[in-house]
Amino acid sequence: MTHICPDCESHDVHHSRPRTFSEKLRFNFTKKVPFRCYACGWRDWLTDAPAPEPPPLPEVHKPPPSDAELNKLEPMARTGTDNVDVIRR
Repeated sequence: MTHICPDCESHDVHHSRPRTFSEKLRFNFTKKVPFRCYACGWRDWLTDAPAPEPPPLPEVHKPPPSDAELNKLEPMARTGTDNVDVIRR
């Protein structure tokens, strides 16, 4: 989730570090984090939202096809030549 600046409605809002001792104390005792807008200079405390879950990765590696599945694709190609490489010139 991205934060939007309440002053200029920019999406260029990022974490700002706590600067004074009181800000560091507030940071440790609340769930709020200082944010700064780089577009207009606004700075205030907002609740830090967790990052959204990334989408699941697509399946890359699949198990090799079985002999029955290969025979369905090319029924005549595998008869009599199981586990033998044939080179034709």
